[in-house]
Amino acid sequence: YFNKGCELDNGWGCMKLGNLYAHQNFSYSFRDAETQYVGKIEEDLYLAMNFYRKACDLEEYWGCRKLGAYILDDSTLGEKSEALAVLITSCNMKEHESCEILGQQYIKDHKPFEAARASLKACDEEESYMKMFLCTNLFYGLMAYSSDTTISASKIKADVATLGLELSLEGLADVFLKRFENFPPVMGFTPEEVISSLEEVEQINGDPMFSMKSIMKRVQEKLKNLEIYSGKIDGKFGPATDEALTMYSHM
Repeated sequence: YFNKGCELDNGWGCMKLGNLYAHQNFSYSFRDAETQYVGKIEEDLYLAMNFYRKACDLEEYWGCRKLGAYILDDSTLGEKSEALAVLITSCNMKEHESCEILGQQYIKDHKPFEAARASLKACDEEESYMKMFLCTNLFYGLMAYSSDTTISASKIKADVATLGLELSLEGLADVFLKRFENFPPVMGFTPEEVISSLEEVEQINGDPMFSMKSIMKRVQEKLKNLEIYSGKIDGKFGPATDEALTMYSHM
């Protein structure tokens, strides 16, 4: 079934074949024929990559994402340059998980501006739980880039401006709050847990233009202006800020 589809240049069929040989089951219903074959076909990651490549060439962007993710995880499966290229392609076509993987890789590669750029549109557009991760990559990228002492502050601000963003307390507070817009409670994350995921921001080498404390103060001011925060403007994350962010996530 999938093999026939792939032979007829159906990208979905090629991607499903890749899943089978990679021993992955991404079925969405019991009616999906893929379920009966998972585990019955001998794993062959190299063959799986070839099917993912064909799927990607046929503009099945899930195939691009899986190809890129596998190669980044195991360099024996392909070249890193190929992985980045296919992830950029699928990210540009609004396959937002590709944007998230790409952003994380740029962060690992110490390329924070690229991480921010890869995450920007997806952060604005995504409406699922992925929004939290995408907007975190954007926020982290901006903070890390602003701490690069080898680049002048004027250039950093100019570069960020090309993204349509302003590197300021106001701008960073807005990006910070994006992570809580339409926050899906089904994921089980609380605002406090999301905040804790940003502890690594404080470990960024160098000295960011704006500290997390100063950004949190501006966030608290914004929450107070919305009349959902009545605590102190102290830049500290406490129960009142937690409650306000929870309310914000449901606005």
